[in-house]
Amino acid sequence: CHEASYLSFMNEWTSGIDKEAALTAEALKRGEAALATARRAGRAVPGAEALLKEARDALALLKNAKGVHNPAAAESLLDVARRKTAEALAQEALR
Repeated sequence: CHEASYLSFMNEWTSGIDKEAALTAEALKRGEAALATARRAGRAVPGAEALLKEARDALALLKNAKGVHNPAAAESLLDVARRKTAEALAQEALR
């Protein structure tokens, strides 16, 4: 949809977003593993569950929409996913 001159610029955008999305997905997996451990231990963690769901939803939206045409929105979705995951992991019940 763009001229060839945009190709390197687009690759730079998408590779950065893809890298950050992969790092965020890894953090989310750690959060989900901590949540599973807490559940097995009988600890109720509804706040962490909700935060991880929001992070998962933001990351899924980013992956489905791609970041090529709206890098600002992609960065915002990554920020939400990272922040919600960090908040969940910071909860006492998941430590």
